[in-house]
Amino acid sequence: MTYDKRYQGILHSQRLAFLRSRAQAKYREEEWHLTVEEFFWIWRDPEVWATRSRKSTNGPKSNGCMGYVLTRKDMNKAWSLPNTEIVTRKEQLTRSGIVRRERHKEKKNGTSDNINKKS
Repeated sequence: MTYDKRYQGILHSQRLAFLRSRAQAKYREEEWHLTVEEFFWIWRDPEVWATRSRKSTNGPKSNGCMGYVLTRKDMNKAWSLPNTEIVTRKEQLTRSGIVRRERHKEKKNGTSDNINKKS
């Protein structure tokens, strides 16, 4: 079994997070331009990395969406270093809801352009 040197010094769980993120973008037919090095530079803060999550957090002061996620600033552009940022899950859900409503409106009006898909 050969080991990819790009992942040298990266924990297995971190490598899986990168691979899953890239695979999920491919599944949604979104362009992915992030390298593994860029991905981990974005997630460089260990406290933020430790609290990254899609899952709700349950606690007395929790609103259910306190984990951090990687998202695109402009949902019409590729996953790239200048177009990504770390936000709370709550913020990401708010943004994605706005984008979904806009896409639904475009589809309803017949102006949908498959804006997330590759050309």
